[in-house]
Amino acid sequence: MADDKFMPDDKNRPASHIVSVSDNELSAFEQLMASKLFSIIDADGGKNLSREEVIAIAGGTEGAAAEMMAAMEDIPNSANGYIELHEWLRYVRKMKRTLHAAGLMEWFRTTAAAVGVDVEVPHCFQPWSVLYPPL
Repeated sequence: MADDKFMPDDKNRPASHIVSVSDNELSAFEQLMASKLFSIIDADGGKNLSREEVIAIAGGTEGAAAEMMAAMEDIPNSANGYIELHEWLRYVRKMKRTLHAAGLMEWFRTTAAAVGVDVEVPHCFQPWSVLYPPL
């Protein structure tokens, strides 16, 4: 018997735990990717992201890091100067609303690459130009 958990639904979409149907929520897979990315960025293992760790993923520039921190600190209950996991997940959800699912996967890849980690984007999130190159 085939394993149905990875089978498309009746609208030919991947199972909802792989890709969330809504841009307002993260699927279980996206939450896992976001949590793993948080752990990768958290270089000191402090269970939160410091300004220095955010600078690392913001291309090493103070201005880009300040923008990113401001966007993260815009989230309620974030006033201690550090980004905690729940705040990070809310930030990633905001990113998904802007980038949608496929763009979010690419954002995971490029953000991890900024701290020297290679993350492979799952096949189902590859852009059409990669899956079907022009003839």
